[in-house]
Amino acid sequence: MASAAEPTPSKVPSTVKASVCRIVQSVNPHALTYLDEAKRFNRNKRIHRRKVIPELAFGEVIGDAQPTRPLALDGSGGQAHPIALAEAAPPPINFDYNAQISDVGTADTASHVCEPTVAQNGNIIFVTGNWFACVSTDGGQNYSFVDPSRSFPDPPNSRFCCDQIAIYSSHTDLFFWLLQYSEDDKGENVQRIAYASTADVVAGTWNFFDISSKALGFKGAWLDYPDLAVSSTFLYMTTNAFRGNQWAGTAIARVSLASIVNGAITAEKVISKTLFNFRVAQQPEGTVYWASHVTNSRIQVYAWPDASPTATSFEIDVPTFNSDQPYRSTTPDNRDWLERVDRRMTGGTQAGQQLFFAWTAGAGGVNARPNPYVQIACVDIATRALLDSINLWDPVDAIACAALGTNGENEVGISYSIGGPGRFPSHIVGILTNPPTYKLTFAGQRGPNDRKWGDYLSVRRCHPDNNRFIASGYTLVNAAGNNDATPNITIFGR
Repeated sequence: MASAAEPTPSKVPSTVKASVCRIVQSVNPHALTYLDEAKRFNRNKRIHRRKVIPELAFGEVIGDAQPTRPLALDGSGGQAHPIALAEAAPPPINFDYNAQISDVGTADTASHVCEPTVAQNGNIIFVTGNWFACVSTDGGQNYSFVDPSRSFPDPPNSRFCCDQIAIYSSHTDLFFWLLQYSEDDKGENVQRIAYASTADVVAGTWNFFDISSKALGFKGAWLDYPDLAVSSTFLYMTTNAFRGNQWAGTAIARVSLASIVNGAITAEKVISKTLFNFRVAQQPEGTVYWASHVTNSRIQVYAWPDASPTATSFEIDVPTFNSDQPYRSTTPDNRDWLERVDRRMTGGTQAGQQLFFAWTAGAGGVNARPNPYVQIACVDIATRALLDSINLWDPVDAIACAALGTNGENEVGISYSIGGPGRFPSHIVGILTNPPTYKLTFAGQRGPNDRKWGDYLSVRRCHPDNNRFIASGYTLVNAAGNNDATPNITIFGR
């Protein structure tokens, strides 16, 4: 880690006013064709190269008052590292459902940058990833497949690219499905958000609207790395923007759920040209919170009340972490699976009056971690103070790309990847709170020969049994190839 400098003051004002975000709506519902089996993905030649993210300033060296002990996995979780002090074992995690969608891998349908996400209501499960989508209407016993590149009309001079997100709103009974499109001849694109009721998902009938680069105030820029969150009032979308290979800004847009139901969609936006990559805390109610890094020892947290056109922000110091690129972790077959992973925030959730934000940190930091690990800031909303800094770390392997979510009991669920000299990249789910416990879903069988891994996974509150979690992950199980990631879906709780 480079030597620390004086704290860099945030250039972001403490108050920022939202502006109107223009939406382009589809006129008629679109009928999707659900396929009995996955089809090999024909890669778009215009899929982008990895973009250059801005370097993170070095801040004041902030210590960690209570360093987290090494990760321990419960009973069937594979290799476990004993915790330092004798204590009662936490209640075990139980799997209600844990299954791989094997057809995606065997049909060469998914990139090694798989990034699966999941939305669920009862027996209806909708799964997306790079570059596939599928739906189950019988609780995951069987899946039908969707070709995202042929699901909807292409925008002018553009076509489906890569990133996708799925999330369900129980407040409106709507599934939301975001699809990212490629650059057009102006260097711009859209984040397309399709939506359908549970019954319409079964029937394959979806509407959609587009949020474009220009609508977000990034003329001539390409939108990348989207995410979604939903409250009882709004759907929230975040995205980064790049001109050429360089970062140009970050945006959050909130879309009124009532306007979606009524068919005249309205949206507002907040943008930053100084802070890279917003991450929204899932399960917002009344006020939405999101965060970004200011330095490697400070984060900026925003608050945007439902009834206000204005968002405010405050800063929190966190224990200093190493953000130097690239991260390194070599699998047993000598493949660096973290070559493209970086320090952007990958998880956020709200649990009562606490916020949790997660990111992947490089080896080192104030706790001298031996491998890349996940650092999580727990923030008290009322006092705007850091309550805890949680490290998910392992003495042998790297841990990366954590997603966070909250269930109906205000437990915080987590989904992440682990891999390195001691194991091939594998998927873990867990409960981070009261007390923490983690469990292996599926073990990987090889490392990525193209040295690529995804930036994000997902973990959501189940519906209608909202005390359970549903999570997405993936592993590599076939002998070779670059398009054969195998996603898995897991429903779990205590």
